[in-house]
Amino acid sequence: MKRVVIGYLSSSYVKINCLKNFLYNFKRFNPGYPYELVICFKKLDRVEKDKRLKLIKDMKVEIFFDENEKNDHEWGTLKRLCKLKKNRIIFWMNDYGSPEKKNWLKIIMKHYKENRFLGTSGSCSSHYSNSFYRHHQDNYFNTFFKILYFFFTVPKFPNCHVRTNGFLIKSKDFLEFIKDKFVDSKLKSFLIESGYNSLTNFFLKKKYNIFIINRNGKKFSLNKMRDSQTFAYANQDKFLISDNHIRKYLTFSNKNKRVKSEQVWGKNE
Repeated sequence: MKRVVIGYLSSSYVKINCLKNFLYNFKRFNPGYPYELVICFKKLDRVEKDKRLKLIKDMKVEIFFDENEKNDHEWGTLKRLCKLKKNRIIFWMNDYGSPEKKNWLKIIMKHYKENRFLGTSGSCSSHYSNSFYRHHQDNYFNTFFKILYFFFTVPKFPNCHVRTNGFLIKSKDFLEFIKDKFVDSKLKSFLIESGYNSLTNFFLKKKYNIFIINRNGKKFSLNKMRDSQTFAYANQDKFLISDNHIRKYLTFSNKNKRVKSEQVWGKNE
């Protein structure tokens, strides 16, 4: 049985507390499946590297120092990790990712087969549809620019896709997907998750079956993934992997949960 590569990003753009949270939960919740953990350090200065290395000095972990000078976001790092770990299965988490249940990888791998793309949360949200609601930090020019930009790059609501924190992918598939893409902005990063040429649409074109896996070990297809209760729906208490958005939803009032849920899934029928 070949071990799954668990890739975790720890970058200079996110505080060290995220790494602390990941390590704390990783030790609490054993993956339950053969693995090798690779922590990817991205754009860290010497002082920050030393701080983070001290946190993992007693762990069995491989460190991948991503020394690429340009910031190509997590996707450039994942690309280089896939080149390093050729012909391997990789479970990917970014800075905010954190396992939340014992045997979480075992639960996911029970559903792994050839020609499947597995995620741990999904959404039907659309940056294009949402761009008509002006963000408080945006002036009118920025708002108009986003509407125009997302009109050409993102499907309108409902835009069902796997959320790109906590997903299982074959390294050769990701290299095929990313080969003609360079992600040098947050807007372009959004497109990897939910644009016309997103990871989800890449696998749909390859005729893969796409599923969201929840903590009960159940799988949900794209058109049923709201019911997985892994993101912004009901109590959202079935997630295997958390991130900043999932954790934030848990702090919302009931009113704000309804607003967020409608943004992600639409109004209940």
